[in-house]
Amino acid sequence: MSDIDEPLEQLLRHADPRPTPGMADAAAAQKAVHAEWRKVTTRRQAKKRLAGFAIAATVLLVVFSAFNTFRIAAPGPVEVAVIQKSFGSISFVGDRSILTPADALTRVLSGQTIVTGQDAGIALAWGDGGSLRIDRGTEIQFISNDHIYLHIGQVYFDSQPSSLAAGYNATDSSPLMIETRQGSVSHVGTQYMTSIKGRTLAVSVREGQVTVEDRRRRHSAASGQQLLFEGGRQPLRLSINAYGDAWDWVADTAPPFDFDGRTIDEFLQWVGRELGYDVVYSSDRIEHTARRDQLMGMERVSDSPAAALRAGMSLTGLKWRIDEGELHVGDSN
Repeated sequence: MSDIDEPLEQLLRHADPRPTPGMADAAAAQKAVHAEWRKVTTRRQAKKRLAGFAIAATVLLVVFSAFNTFRIAAPGPVEVAVIQKSFGSISFVGDRSILTPADALTRVLSGQTIVTGQDAGIALAWGDGGSLRIDRGTEIQFISNDHIYLHIGQVYFDSQPSSLAAGYNATDSSPLMIETRQGSVSHVGTQYMTSIKGRTLAVSVREGQVTVEDRRRRHSAASGQQLLFEGGRQPLRLSINAYGDAWDWVADTAPPFDFDGRTIDEFLQWVGRELGYDVVYSSDRIEHTARRDQLMGMERVSDSPAAALRAGMSLTGLKWRIDEGELHVGDSN
């Protein structure tokens, strides 16, 4: 103990004891302390609630801004194809997944799904210049202007069809990705058919080259080949003709041909491309005649190419026959 503390201790020993406060005074003091404590804690809680409200408002503002940005930036439906020819019962699935008849449909937009009946077929002028055909019993969803999803059925795509088909404008390229549950099909300047039924995918190439990418790897097929995917097994590579029964439905859905001012050769090349035939002239003279002379007496034909061939050639004085995928043209001799 220091010298300063000792006199202070002696002084406190001589002081009288402090009186004990009464119960009323103690209760009043306790009440005052409690009231002050509540004031302090209430102010703290109010500050916390205010801070929480500020954080929540900030989060809502960010979410609202992001939603508005997305809503403004989200692209609307775009035109992906124009209908050139259709027959039979054709419907499209609307926003509420209801099948609606497509009798008055003249164009196809992204986001739409087309469903064809068992008596139907449709030809579309695709994007920048391709020809897309849809067979009967097919369901196809149009994702974008270069991407479709084939749920069931079969489609045919010609990236460079004859520019003589009515309503068609030719360009250098028409990209298309056909997606199925078994894999994705893309092309390199070609004519090909894609068919999906259950877990079986068949891709048949009439001309050019296609690639099919499944879960394992990328496969390619060239003219005269068919890739067959069944389940999860490795695909089979088969040979297929460019003509015949398998392609008949493609010719049935061919868009109308515009004959106005066209030559016999242009007509024959259209028929050959639609039916998968090579046009062969019996001589240079016949070929020169076909390239020079116009097909007179016909303007626009909506019949199948086979029917148009019979009708058109009857007006030319030329003879023709089909032999093993070749359309032979010669004179009456």
